[in-house]
Amino acid sequence: LDGGWIMRQCASALGGDCTIRFEADHTIFELICPVGTAAAASSVEGDVDEPLFELPAGTVCVGIDDSKFQRTIIGKMFTVLGAAPDITFIYGATDEEILGVCNLVVDTVRKHPAARVLVIGDENLDLSGGAAGTTISCSAAFEDVVRELSDDELARTCLVIRSANDGRADIDCYLRVAHAVLPKRGFGKKATLNSIAPIWCRRFGAKDGDGEADDAHSDTPSCGEETTCADQRTLRPPPEVPSSHSPSEVINEIKGDVRRAVSSLCAEVNQRSLPWSGVRRALIMIKGEVCSLSSVCGGCEKHVADVIRRVEALLAHDKQPATFNIAWNQVLAAVDRTLKAI
Repeated sequence: LDGGWIMRQCASALGGDCTIRFEADHTIFELICPVGTAAAASSVEGDVDEPLFELPAGTVCVGIDDSKFQRTIIGKMFTVLGAAPDITFIYGATDEEILGVCNLVVDTVRKHPAARVLVIGDENLDLSGGAAGTTISCSAAFEDVVRELSDDELARTCLVIRSANDGRADIDCYLRVAHAVLPKRGFGKKATLNSIAPIWCRRFGAKDGDGEADDAHSDTPSCGEETTCADQRTLRPPPEVPSSHSPSEVINEIKGDVRRAVSSLCAEVNQRSLPWSGVRRALIMIKGEVCSLSSVCGGCEKHVADVIRRVEALLAHDKQPATFNIAWNQVLAAVDRTLKAI
C-alpha cells in the first residue's frame, strides 16, 4: 500500500498519473505524464516555476456551473492551463443556459471544427429557486452531447464532470458518458496542472514538440472506460483563492451558496415531499459548497471536515434511514458552527 502511494505521489509530481493492474499471469504498470524534447527541457533549465503542462494552442474551453463563485473557479483553472480568453466560454448564469447545456456544447464543438474542446461541467445544476425537481444532471446532458456529436467531433472533445460526490458508484455512473471526474472544490495552480494533465493525456495522448498528439498514446479510453483521475483527490495541495476576488467577497459568496442549499433542503424535509434520491442530490450540493470554504478560510478545516463526515454518513444509505431527522439536525448544527467560525 505504501509503495503504491509513493508511486502515485511521484507520478503526481510529474504532472501525470499511474495505475497498476494485477492479472492472473502478469502485472501491468502504466505511467502517463507530459514530456518534452531535450532541447525544450534545456531551454527552461533552472526555471522551477515552468509548468509541466499547458493546453495546446487553440484549445477551446467550456465551463458549466450554476454557482457564480464556482464559475470563477473553473475560469481560473482554464487561465492556469493557458486557455485563450477569446475561446473560453463559461455558462450556467441563467436557467436558459442550464437547460441548454447540450446545445451549447454541441454548437461550440461545431463552430470550431479544427479545435479540441475541453468541457468541465458541474454534475448538479440547480435552476432558479432550488426547489424539488429543478436540478439538471450535467452527466445526463453529456449523454445527449455524445449522441448528438459525430464520431469525428467526439474524438476531439473531452467531457469532464466536476462533482462533490466521490462515491464509487456515482463516479462509475459519470464515467459511462464523461471521460473523467474532478472533485468540486477550489484548485491552486499546481493542483490544476496535475489534475488536467493525466485527463488530457489519456484522452488525446501526449503532446510532441509540434503540439500534435503522439500516436503511440492514441489508444485513449472511450466514454465509459475507467480513468484514475477521480482517485487523486487526496493528493491535491491546498487550493488558492481566485485573485480576481477579495477574500471577503469570496467568503460571502460561498456562505450565501451554503445557506441557500441548506434552506432549500430544510423546506423540502419539513414538507416531506422530496424522495431520498432528491435528498441525496441536495446533500451532495451542500457538501460541494462546504468543501469550497476550505479553499478560502484558513483555520476552518476542522469544522468543514465535521460537516463532510456527517453528510457522507447520510450519503452512505441507499434509502432514507430511520434516524434521518436526528442526523440532519446534526448536519445543520455542524454547518452553523462552520459559518460562525469564519
